[in-house]
Amino acid sequence: MRRGGCHLLFPHDQRGVLFFALASDQRLRIIQFLKSGGKHTYEIVNFLRLHPSVVSRHLSILYDVGIVMAKRERDGYIWSIGTDSVFKLLSYASEILQEKRKKEDKFLRGGKMILAFACNDEKGLDTVVAYHFGRCPYYTFIEIEGKEIKNIKVEKTPFLDSHQPGDVPNYIAQHRADVIFTGGMGPKAQEHFSSLGVKPITGVYGRVKDVLNGYLKGNITQEAIPKEVPSETTENDELERLKKEMQFLREKLLELKEKLKEKEVSV
Repeated sequence: MRRGGCHLLFPHDQRGVLFFALASDQRLRIIQFLKSGGKHTYEIVNFLRLHPSVVSRHLSILYDVGIVMAKRERDGYIWSIGTDSVFKLLSYASEILQEKRKKEDKFLRGGKMILAFACNDEKGLDTVVAYHFGRCPYYTFIEIEGKEIKNIKVEKTPFLDSHQPGDVPNYIAQHRADVIFTGGMGPKAQEHFSSLGVKPITGVYGRVKDVLNGYLKGNITQEAIPKEVPSETTENDELERLKKEMQFLREKLLELKEKLKEKEVSV
């Protein structure tokens, strides 16, 4: 029987091999199909409606990590579950996804949430969102219930001079924040925040109150974690941020001019 060889993809951590084996809808279907008992290869082929060579590849990957085992028969192989622990793992995965959905639905249900903002100063709602989440001088924490602001707290960052990877995500998570807003953030930091149950929303700019209003209206959502993003901010990133903030300020100046004109007309 041909071996899958998927261990070559994850040489450092064998858990990666296991999760790779589970990272396929078809392989998950095979696991559920075998839950009721052993099945011949042709039964699995008929069930999946795939080419036998494709099914063989999926079975080989599952076999390599011990999820399934094979018994040689005269006319082929009988496949069965190699360990019931896989069903416990899938159950845990379902619980994780349910918790994620509950957290995402909290806002829609009007539940309480704490939103964290990386900020350039301590002006609360009137401050501008900082681009560097790990180098910003302040964090603003806003507690909301539904669309109503319940509390605003501004704290000076304890990691302004230096910090280790994970310090800022742990600090934000300790404040029981559900979401953090910032201008930029690398994929590793995004993954760290997500693992702590904090949803990172990046690419935002402007004043905190405007970002908050946009979020409450559903105009600001989580961005996908980019596949390749430099861990350090480049000059181009900083320039792009400044351009966005200048545009934001221009728009605000235009609004103020229009309001002044309206007042002059009314006078």
